[in-house]
Amino acid sequence: MIYKSYFFFLFIRTLVLLAALVLVAYGLVNENYLVLVAGIILFLIGFVNLYRYSIKRFVEIDDFFEAVKYRDFSRWFNDNNRSADIRNLYKGFNLVNKTFKTINNERQAQFLYLQKILEMVDVGIIAYNLETGDVLWVHESL
Repeated sequence: MIYKSYFFFLFIRTLVLLAALVLVAYGLVNENYLVLVAGIILFLIGFVNLYRYSIKRFVEIDDFFEAVKYRDFSRWFNDNNRSADIRNLYKGFNLVNKTFKTINNERQAQFLYLQKILEMVDVGIIAYNLETGDVLWVHESL
């Protein structure tokens, strides 16, 4: 499982936070201010590190969803020099973008084929919206 390393490093970071809190408690109980300050500094560094480590994946997912929202399927996620779980996430994003591009290209080609076929037919054809009555397309022979 590719996410084992993610969970392992998350566990290590939480252990560092726990150790920092133990140092803070030890420094408070024994009135050892050097250990107390070291524990507080270690806790702050560990907390910021854990936050950045956790939020990184959510930022990447948010960027992908924003690209989907604006139908920007040209975005390509570079998976070089990344951790294994981010690389796997990027590969999935790239696969989804490639699939959407393929589907969009096929849909455009089918639309062009339909237009060419309808232009070759000598029968008058009109397409309109049933709800609003707006004319969408009119054949030349009509």
